[in-house]
Amino acid sequence: MTRKLWNILLLLLVIVAAAVIGEQIQQDDSYVLIKFKNQVIETTIWIFLLLLSVLVVAIYALIRMLVNWRVDHRFANWRVSSRSNAAKKRTSAGLAQLARGRFKEAQKSFIKAAPYARIPALNYLLGALAAQAEGKDLECDEALTIAESAEGTDPVLVGLLQALVHMQRGNNEQALASLKRLEPDDKNPLFLEMLARVYQRLEDWDSLDNTIGKLEKLGRPGKLGSMRHQVELTLHRLQVSKSAQDVKSIWKNLNKTVKTDQAVQLGYCKNLVRLGETKLAEQELQKAINLNYTKAYITAYGEMNVQPSQQLVVAEQWLKQRPNDADLLLALGRISLRNKLWGKAKEYFELSASLSPNSLVHAELARFYAALKDSDKSQHHFEQSVRNMHELPELPLPQGQIENSSV
Repeated sequence: MTRKLWNILLLLLVIVAAAVIGEQIQQDDSYVLIKFKNQVIETTIWIFLLLLSVLVVAIYALIRMLVNWRVDHRFANWRVSSRSNAAKKRTSAGLAQLARGRFKEAQKSFIKAAPYARIPALNYLLGALAAQAEGKDLECDEALTIAESAEGTDPVLVGLLQALVHMQRGNNEQALASLKRLEPDDKNPLFLEMLARVYQRLEDWDSLDNTIGKLEKLGRPGKLGSMRHQVELTLHRLQVSKSAQDVKSIWKNLNKTVKTDQAVQLGYCKNLVRLGETKLAEQELQKAINLNYTKAYITAYGEMNVQPSQQLVVAEQWLKQRPNDADLLLALGRISLRNKLWGKAKEYFELSASLSPNSLVHAELARFYAALKDSDKSQHHFEQSVRNMHELPELPLPQGQIENSSV
């Protein structure tokens, strides 16, 4: 029999049963009387049974609903807990994979666990790091974008990581933009150190100097704030200056420690000469020599072509105090050449060579005698210059000409 036929038979049975029950209700005079205090309720037995049946069904349905809700609630809690535990395991596995250089697996673990992790944003950030390490720029950017809007996101952490990623890629302008989007925080050394490195790469020296100053106030100057880096920074700023006024401004704003550095003072004077402030350069270098006489200062003074006649007078005054200073004698020889005092220049060079026969003074004498067409002496000093420049081992050498021979 088909399902449709069964349905028809069932409907007929219900109709017959309803007719029989209806007839019984009409013929039966039975009733139910319920008295409660002063209230009396009287109804037929059939209506009472119907109401009782409805009440029983309602109570049964309510009990089933409560039981089902409790089971569903427990199941839901179990499901959430299960997913959370799985996310923890995947995150731990991702960290282990990341530490061992298995970046592709680590990225997959972090991203897969992220929706059910306690702090989803952290998983997306770790996934971005793994993708960056693997060289997958697009996937890294996608993870960072999701992390920005994920639950538990710290905008500072996301911004710093974005800047770090851009720095690793060499996109320094974008790294600066990521840092600039963050609220400036002069008390955050990590933020300031990253900002300083970006400024250094972009060669924004004024901003770099300002940022290093903020780090120094925190007592965290870092590597960029060390003396060596400050000297390098200052020398670079002096070298790229476009005008003497820029050089003077940089010098004026330097702290005393950097100002007294020999390399910085020499860089200041040389760049003044480069930009036409020769007189000031000579005065500053002369002042530096009077305060702290060094070989580097006196060599630079001899190389400086400012006021040769005045320089000669000043240098000869120093010679009275240091008559056997070979470096000063070399400088005086050069200054004498600029004054076209050939005999004096020769005398100073020869005396310097006798006190300290270094390659530099012998090179000057070789050039001097070559100009005088004295090839023997020029050749002699040239050989001495090379010998002092490179320490050659003692080896047997041929005398005169040699005959052609095979190797």
